[in-house]
Amino acid sequence: MFESVIEQRGLRSGRFGTGAWVSIGVHAGLLGLVVFISGRPPETVELPDPVVVFRQPAIRKGVKQATQPNQVATTTP
Repeated sequence: MFESVIEQRGLRSGRFGTGAWVSIGVHAGLLGLVVFISGRPPETVELPDPVVVFRQPAIRKGVKQATQPNQVATTTP
C-alpha cells in the first residue's frame, strides 16, 4: 500500500499503488454492505396472545395466625 511512498519511480508513475486501490475498494464494499443491511426494515414476528387465567387464591388450612413477638423481660437494678 505504501509502495508509492517508499519507491519513488518518477513523476510519471501514479500517486497511489495497487495496495491503496485494493484497500479503497474493500472499504467501499464494506461501507456499501453496512448501508444495505442497515437500510432494510427489521423482521417482525407476530407472537400469539398469551392466555391469562384468573383463579381465586386457595385457602390454606392449618396455617397459624401471626403472633406477637416474645417480649424480653427487662429488669432494672
